Amino acid sequence: MKRRLLGPIGELVFLTLATTIFAQQTVMFNGRPAVASEVIVRLRSNDSNALTRVRRAATGAQFDELNKGLALHLVRSGNNSLAGLLQALSNQPDVLYVEPNYIVQAVATQPNDTSYPILWGMSQIAVPNAWDIARGGTSAVIGIIDSGIDYTHPDLSGNVWSAPAPFTVNVLGHSITCPRGSHGFNAINLSCDPNDDLGHGSHVAGTVGALGNNNLGVTGVNWTARMMGLKFLGSNGSGSTSDAILAIEFAIQVKANFAGSATPVDVRILSSSWGSSGASQSLLDEIQKANTNEMLFVAASGNSSANNDAGGFYPANFSTVAPNVISVAATDASDGLASFSDYGLQTVQLGAPGVGIYSTVTSDESDAVDVSVVPSTLVATFMGVPGQDYVGQTQWGANGNPDWSIHLQGLRSTPIKVRVTSASGGIWEDPFNGSNWVILTQTDRAGNGDLWFEPWSTSGLHVKVWYADGSTDEKDCVDGNPILSTLQASFLGVTGEDFVGSDNQTTANGIPDWHIRLQGLRSLPVKIQIASTPGGVWETPYNNANWIIGVQFGSSADADFWFEPWNTGGFHITMWFADGTADEVDVQ
Repeated sequence: MKRRLLGPIGELVFLTLATTIFAQQTVMFNGRPAVASEVIVRLRSNDSNALTRVRRAATGAQFDELNKGLALHLVRSGNNSLAGLLQALSNQPDVLYVEPNYIVQAVATQPNDTSYPILWGMSQIAVPNAWDIARGGTSAVIGIIDSGIDYTHPDLSGNVWSAPAPFTVNVLGHSITCPRGSHGFNAINLSCDPNDDLGHGSHVAGTVGALGNNNLGVTGVNWTARMMGLKFLGSNGSGSTSDAILAIEFAIQVKANFAGSATPVDVRILSSSWGSSGASQSLLDEIQKANTNEMLFVAASGNSSANNDAGGFYPANFSTVAPNVISVAATDASDGLASFSDYGLQTVQLGAPGVGIYSTVTSDESDAVDVSVVPSTLVATFMGVPGQDYVGQTQWGANGNPDWSIHLQGLRSTPIKVRVTSASGGIWEDPFNGSNWVILTQTDRAGNGDLWFEPWSTSGLHVKVWYADGSTDEKDCVDGNPILSTLQASFLGVTGEDFVGSDNQTTANGIPDWHIRLQGLRSLPVKIQIASTPGGVWETPYNNANWIIGVQFGSSADADFWFEPWNTGGFHITMWFADGTADEVDVQ
């Protein structure tokens, strides 16, 4: 069975956390993933002159209004790094605070559209006794801040909120008009369509309010409900802090738009089964704004077996500073704390069934399927120590330690988490688990993958993967043939050229280009990245921030390219090939 958290608040139940691998382009900042080249800034006032002065401090950056009342802005820059944006804005007298746009992760789910007899948690919390008195209602609206809701699902559609009339909200400086009959908001593409492309939000919605007593599938704690889809998690299970703020802001504005009308939209509860290990002041400010609008905020405590009093998982840990936040831990069938659940005498307020929880899925399956017994197809092959020193999204730079490689076959789908363990105690996870990390995991659509990691203990390597449908697969590694690195990179100096190639859409700018030659390419690469120790990154194809000016490939596994460095020192090259493998080398 899988790890699930159900948190009953009155008539409601919510789920816990899990992490994912694949997200939008990110960097690590203070050990936490954040959106590259984006920050959230709050000004001391809404004065237009203050905004003008702050804009001057971040030349070329785009400012989008997240929340007018809070003077909160999302700042994007293709010219400055995340650290550069923070430095440019942090010392401005008009700035109250500035912080990275951190990435948060969704809860892992076990979507099985099954029947009531296997919903053990319902009887565990004595909800049948409550159903003798009340079975939900439509006077209040429940906001599901998640990956959306499958509002066409036959066990959900009757309990999904529909707009009683057209209405307009203002987010990020845009006026968005949603039609009558729409079901919520998509903060990712700023649309009125919160359709679920992950399945996680639909699983949460089924626990909260799947139609009851309809002779179909499961039942929610509420047989009757109005659930608003507030989508900010993408199909990969991750989302940004700024999009979470927009999802909350949408609910606040919709409630205000219909207040006093014949058809009020009284959003009273926000379900938030996601989080990360660090706090965000801007998210807290928005949650406190929800409190002033009489909205309860229910958050998962996390599933890292950690004491949240000593560490922290957010937004759940905001329960100590925001009166509307309730943190919910997971319990098992014996009413004990689930082995994976976070806990905390001061920071966690409730516990509820969270092991082996079934709910609605997005594909309308008719039979119960226990995904915990799906036959294993996974093969994990240890490919040796190729001598690489990988530089990826979860590692700032090459550190001189050679990476190890494992090849995966038989993946049932794209995993949301990968863990490598050794018999002697080593643990590496992708995404970063706060201690060690898998350097990079790459997968294709044919069930294959490759991962690299830096071991600090060895022997008896074991790989486990988690999928978005809540199932897992794991295997001991078998020995294979190591991938031997043949890549060589030579710095040929500053040539004086000012190259203009297909990856550079501007004319020559008079800055001389640097020249690097590669030898020993295994095949034609699909992507090249140059990184320097001080933090410079150049990529081809263009990565919306910097680019390699030109690349020329020969017929004998050789290549030459030119680029314009904006900082130097300790150049490192990484190549990605079409077969999913990678190679890398320090520049000599």
